[in-house]
Amino acid sequence: MDASLRPAEPGFSAKISDPRFAAYQASRTRYARLFSLILFLGALVGFPLYGAASGEIPWPGSLLYGLGIGTMFLLIGFFSGRISRKDHTWDGTVTGKRYFKKRKQDRYGEGWTDRMIYVVTVTRDDGKEVEYRYEDDSTRYDYFRAGDRVRHHRGFGGVEKEDKTGDDFVFCLACGSINEWNGSEDCFRCGCPLPK
Repeated sequence: MDASLRPAEPGFSAKISDPRFAAYQASRTRYARLFSLILFLGALVGFPLYGAASGEIPWPGSLLYGLGIGTMFLLIGFFSGRISRKDHTWDGTVTGKRYFKKRKQDRYGEGWTDRMIYVVTVTRDDGKEVEYRYEDDSTRYDYFRAGDRVRHHRGFGGVEKEDKTGDDFVFCLACGSINEWNGSEDCFRCGCPLPK
C-alpha cells in the first residue's frame, strides 16, 4: 500500500460537520420510524388474522394484543431517534482490551455454538468507561491499541482513532464500513466523508 495515501500526522477529522453526515442520520431515523410503522401495522392486522384462523385468541382480544404489541414497536422507533439526540461528542483513551469465548444456543435450539466476544474499553476524559463489544469480529479489536486517543462523535456508534498514520484502512464514522487508504475521500458504501 502506498504510504503517501495515509494521513501525514495524527489528528481527528474535521469532516464530521459535512452535511452528508446530517443527511445520513436523518435518513437512518426516517427508515427506523418507517420500519416501526410497518411492524405496527403488521401486528395490528396479524394478530386478529391469527386469532380468527387459529381460534386461540378470540375477538376483540386479538385486536387488543395487536394494538399493544404494535404500539410497543411505534414507541421503540420513536424513542430510538430521541435517545441519539441526547448523545454528545466526547474524547477518551483506550484503557483495556479483552476477549472471551461465549457459548450460545443455536437458532433452533438444536445445539450450541462458541462465539468469540472482543471487548475494547475506552475511558472518557470525564472518567466514565464505555465498552465496545464485537462478536466474532477481531478486526475492530485489533485496530485499537491500549493508549490510543479516540473521539466519539455525537449520533454515531463507534469511535474515531486520533493516530491513523500507520493503519492500512479506516472505519467510516457513519456506517462503520472498512475503507482502505486508496486515495478515495468518501466511504464506498454510504458516501460520507472518511475521517482522514
